Amino acid sequence: MKTVKVSRAECVSRLSDAEALFSQGLETRDLQGDEPASVRASVSSFVLAGIAGADVVCGLALGERASGGNHAEAVKLLGGVQGAEGLKKDLTLLVQNKTKAQYAAGAISVSTRGRVERAAERLLEAARSAIRR
Repeated sequence: MKTVKVSRAECVSRLSDAEALFSQGLETRDLQGDEPASVRASVSSFVLAGIAGADVVCGLALGERASGGNHAEAVKLLGGVQGAEGLKKDLTLLVQNKTKAQYAAGAISVSTRGRVERAAERLLEAARSAIRR
């Protein structure tokens, strides 16, 4: 597994990225509605926000984050964080939708967008909580 060491300052910066991406997803959802391209765009933002949140959780708990292109490794690394079983499921959902949202031409359902949004939100909340400790 390819990882990179991260500092607390890097985790704080990564959380800022995650917050911005999550806000972007919400704005896209709220302003552009349920058109297929809008749904894909908001899902893409939520996915990236959640991945960034998982990086923060791993960085603060383990001192490292996954750094390879294989996001399944990020899921595996998150599994090494005590109490992160639910977060691991959330990250798995995001990773499963990443390619579909960013590269595929097919539609993503509004209900899938909702599940992805909630998963990203839980990962962000865990990252915020980890920063506050």
